[in-house]
Order: sequence, then structure tokens, then C-alpha cells
Amino acid sequence: MRREWPTPDGWIRVQNDGLNYDVAVEYKRINEGVHGILTAIGQALSYVKSGFAGTMIVVPDAYNTLDEAGKFATDVLEKTCGNSQVGILSYSELDMSQTSPFDGKMTRHKSLELDDADTSGAQLVDRRQSSTLWGFVREGETTPDTVFKWLQAARMPPGQEFDINENLSNAVRRLRPTAEPQKYLSNASGNENHDKIWRSFWFRYVLTKEMQQIWTKRDGKYAAAAANMDLKRFDGKPRTMFGPRSDSTKVRLVEKLNNGEITEDDAWVEFARKIHSRAHSFRETIDSGLDAFGFVDNDGRPTYIGYQFISAYEKGRHNLVNDILRHALLGKGRYGTLLHYVFKLSEDKFGKNPFSFYKDDKFQSDEYLGWLEESLHEMHVLRKVSSRGGVRRRPLQAERTIMKQIGLVSGELRPGVGMVINWPKVHEALEFDPQEVGP
Repeated sequence: MRREWPTPDGWIRVQNDGLNYDVAVEYKRINEGVHGILTAIGQALSYVKSGFAGTMIVVPDAYNTLDEAGKFATDVLEKTCGNSQVGILSYSELDMSQTSPFDGKMTRHKSLELDDADTSGAQLVDRRQSSTLWGFVREGETTPDTVFKWLQAARMPPGQEFDINENLSNAVRRLRPTAEPQKYLSNASGNENHDKIWRSFWFRYVLTKEMQQIWTKRDGKYAAAAANMDLKRFDGKPRTMFGPRSDSTKVRLVEKLNNGEITEDDAWVEFARKIHSRAHSFRETIDSGLDAFGFVDNDGRPTYIGYQFISAYEKGRHNLVNDILRHALLGKGRYGTLLHYVFKLSEDKFGKNPFSFYKDDKFQSDEYLGWLEESLHEMHVLRKVSSRGGVRRRPLQAERTIMKQIGLVSGELRPGVGMVINWPKVHEALEFDPQEVGP
């Protein structure tokens, strides 16, 4: 889904007396210059107008041309509008040797008053879905080939004529008589550009004509129709959906048909309903990944780095593809911040006791990951969410998997160290400049 404008650098949820106050954060770095303060004030007011309960502006203590930047920002705000829903903090030079570099470095210049603030919240997809400071990606789904093919769909005029199985179209009409089959099956009823891009991607690469077939039939017996998406995993093998696992949608429907529990029309209706639901979760996942990489703009079109990724992938420059992914994930996706927290928390823990989490002659990796998740939760950079369908995922499972796949961490969790980070590759990725990439 499209990121709505204006979009803050971050947000904080303040809970008080059963009410949630979502506060936008506008953060200014010293290299942005003094003019960034005036920009920050305008942005702060726009966040309040868009529905945030308030905004906290965070600026350096001083710039080369301005001392007391926090006081200056406060004076400008109070003399122009005096908005009580905007607070101002300043920070001194950060201590990167600490787990929390801002700890003890902040000065409050103007308090943020929330008593009379709006608690309805701005309608921003990023904010509703966010559970971590860093971008969300899903292992197995945010693959280079999937990202490339989304960008392919995004850079071309999206056609809206799709080849849909007649039985599937009829099932949609039974479910939603007024719905257009292509909009229902893609779970995208809008007509904005990003909706059209999504439908083009969904029918071209995921819900292909072969994927739309539920069964084949021989000697009166139904068998699940085998088909793959036109998308590849990290290892280059085709991705699957709705089959062929024993608990997959097509297999379960075929079992019901063979047992006489449902009719063919029933099967098509159930399949259409499943496709509709899966389209929603699939889109959320790929949208969050593309946003984490910074590969698309607000309207879903490829950004400069998105086009660099397309070019590298088309030319088969796999090392460059991974260079771009690593750079984007660590920077725009804030995985560099995640690795900083992981390293410092682990360093402090094992510095006090090298044998932490070591029991029965074995490093207890689940216990270590659980402690790491809880520590990040207490730092308010990760919000633990309840498991879905009774399935509990391992802490940081998606993050660890994709970082391993692009070489930022190893797969092992080592006694006395914890997560093993490939620091040379991290530094190389942070220094990588996509604009210096040659043809």
C-alpha cells in the first residue's frame, strides 16, 4: 500500500488511562543545516493536522552557524503559533559505544501536551503495521526475484485485462455479486496507480492461469493441480502457493471433493475466498519489504535505487544485486540500527558472564533469542505481537533469515558472542554508493 504524505521519521505510542496517543517524531541531523529546523516545524504541524496526537522535534544542540538550536526552534514555534502539541528536544554528541547512544544526551526545551490531543490517529499504513524500529520483511517472500518483478510491473503501464478462469469468476459473482473478479481476487478495489500496479503483478506473476486451476481429474478422482508462481526463491527454485503440501488449500479441497463433502461449485467459492485473503497478506509483505529497501516512491513507482536494482538484476550482476540489497536494508531499512543493538546488548551480557545461556553443555539459542527480544522490547524499539493461529515464530526469525541470505550474519548463535555479525560486509555495505555503480 502507498505511504501517505506526510510521513514522519518515526512515531511513538504513549499509553495513558487506557488511551493511545500516537506521537510523530521529526529528527534532524547536524548535516541538514539550520534550515532543517524551519522545515521540521512545518512538518511537525502537518503531522498534527494529519491526525497524530502530537509531534516531537529532535534537533542537534548546535550547528556550525547556530548555538542553542533547541532554544531557537522553541522561540520560532512559540512566536508563530505556540502549538502545544509540538515538543522540542535537542541532543549533544552521541556516544556510539553505548547500547542507547542517546542515553543522557537529550535536553528538553518544550514539553508536549497531550491532555486535549486527538487520539483517533492518522490513517497511515506504516504506523498501523509497524512493530519494530527497522523495516519489516518476510523470509521466503522478500526475495530478489520477487522484488525485481514488482519493480518490473511498476515501471510499465499496468494493463488491467487479466485472464481469469471462468469458474473462478463465477465463484466471485456468487460471493460478491457487484464485485469485479479481478479486484476481488487481488483484494484491491481501488483505481489508484499503486492498486493497478499490484493487480498487474498479482495476475502476471502470482495468480497465473495455471495457478487458478484447483484440480485435475482422472478415472473419476480429483487430484490437486500442480503449479508454481512465476517467482523464485533465494535459491532460484520456483515459489509455490496453495499447494502441494498436505495441508495446502488445493489438497484440502480435493480431499473434500473426493469424499463427497462439497460440490465443485463449493470448491471454487472456497478457493476464491482463500485467494482474496492471501492477496491481502501477500501485498502487505511485499509492500513493507519494498518500503524497507526504499525501492518505490509514494505512488509505487521505482526510485533511483529501485532502477539501479532493476538494471543489476536484468544484467545478471548478482553480486551487485546483493550489494544494493545490503546497502538499502542497513540504511533505509534501519537494519544497521538493529545490528548495533544486538551487538551492544550481547557484548554487555557476555562481558558480565561469558557462560550466559550455556546449559547442559549446550548454548541455549532459544533462551538467548527470547532474552534479546525482551531487551529490545524494553528499549521500545520492538513491540512483541501475539502469534497467529497458535504458531509461535522464533524471535527475530525473519530478520535473521534475510540477513543471513545476503551475508550480513552467519546462521550460528555462538556461546559468549550470540548472533555472529559479518562486520566487514556490514561496513562495506554502509560505504557502498549506488550512484557510483557503473554500467
